[in-house]
Amino acid sequence: MHAILSIDVPDINDYQLSQQMICDASGFLRLLAKTEPSASEILRLGEYVWQIDLNKSYSFLAALTAEASRFGISYKILFLDQEPNWITG
Repeated sequence: MHAILSIDVPDINDYQLSQQMICDASGFLRLLAKTEPSASEILRLGEYVWQIDLNKSYSFLAALTAEASRFGISYKILFLDQEPNWITG
């Protein structure tokens, strides 16, 4: 089983964000820098988007979603029964 995880990290340079939102986003980004693995079972698809092999790296999904929740940052998860077959161009 695989999952696509997308975390909606706000832009900390957005002047319309409250000071608390900026602090929360900054804290999450510092944690992310320490957490992100280089394992082959996790494929980074975008700035805050990963494809995760849940059979091998479920802990990465659990850690990021728990921390995003703690900092009040929303996220989306798409669960897949098997590894996606990406078509690249």
